[in-house]
Amino acid sequence: MHTITLLHVDHEDWASQLKEAVTKAALRHAGSIDAIRFAEDEAAADLVICLGSALLAKDANARSQIRAALARQVRVLPVVSTLPKFKSEVPEELYPINGTAWVNLPSLAEEVLRHLGLTERDRRVFLSYLRRETTPLAYQLYDELHRRCFSTFLDTCEIEHGERVQDRIEQALQNTSFVLLLYSPSVETSEWIEKEVNFALTHGLGLLALALPDAEKKAPFKMTPSDRRLQLQKSDRKVDGRLTAAALKRVCLAIEQEHADQFRSRRERLIHDVNAALGGSAIRVGTQSLRFKGPKSDVFIRLSARPAEARDLFLLDRDCPIIEGETPPPNRVLVAVKGGYLENREMTAWMCAGLRHPVRWREPQEVCADPGALEDGSWT
Repeated sequence: MHTITLLHVDHEDWASQLKEAVTKAALRHAGSIDAIRFAEDEAAADLVICLGSALLAKDANARSQIRAALARQVRVLPVVSTLPKFKSEVPEELYPINGTAWVNLPSLAEEVLRHLGLTERDRRVFLSYLRRETTPLAYQLYDELHRRCFSTFLDTCEIEHGERVQDRIEQALQNTSFVLLLYSPSVETSEWIEKEVNFALTHGLGLLALALPDAEKKAPFKMTPSDRRLQLQKSDRKVDGRLTAAALKRVCLAIEQEHADQFRSRRERLIHDVNAALGGSAIRVGTQSLRFKGPKSDVFIRLSARPAEARDLFLLDRDCPIIEGETPPPNRVLVAVKGGYLENREMTAWMCAGLRHPVRWREPQEVCADPGALEDGSWT
């Protein structure tokens, strides 16, 4: 269970609304409100949310609690009425910390869950679109999603000159967690877009079709589930093809929620399948790690619902630290697809083999078919 402290002096209305929004978001993503709790004592908090105001900025008790949280390296999230008023609504201890404005409560609730690790903080979106029909909209979404801390792939912005276009697109698809399809009238004439959508579905990626007003009133391509469609109205678009401010806000919130829902489902399915192959005897540690008593030794497993990266090795160490001198030493394994960008793949494989306690890298289907792969074979 994760603990949240709402630190405020006078914003009882904000505190009440934020509690309701975060609880609702937790119920949506985790299926239960038991994953979070609110406490007044910052000493027990995993996240402190500072609801800024002129009174709070001068409150000695609030400043003391903020200093204590920062000293414990607890994340403190400042929320103010408007960003130009930031320094007048928070104490100086929070001046170096990036804050946010009280303007979009549902998005703020989603951000809180990301800070707690209940949804994925590293969010990757692949934009699939037909250039001749939706380029202005694609660029608008690319810019806005980047502003909201998504790592977004748009072919015209992410592929360098001299690279093989289709190779890079395939690597980007492997590396992503969510495909956003701009469903325009002629999109189904594109063989490449059909392949992108098919890749998303066959590999269990998140998928959302943003349907333009003049697109057909059906799910795009025969294989796309009907519930993966978000319909735009004529009033949502400007004459240049981009979205109005209100529509852009609504669409981005839907992307945030769908990304969190679908990625968490994919991650939980992977963990369940691997644990089932191990006879259900593994112990879960953190959000994505398992400890298992193997025939030869303990096995520490880090699972990733997308291609592994160097950070996964750090998180494996954090979740399952090795005790020096332990005999026999535990086997350590990354369970993730060996795909994605070639440079990331090569770096991760090099680190797996070169660490003081090497790590094997196994494909999920390999482990599910033969759990013995966790202890046998080469290091990479």
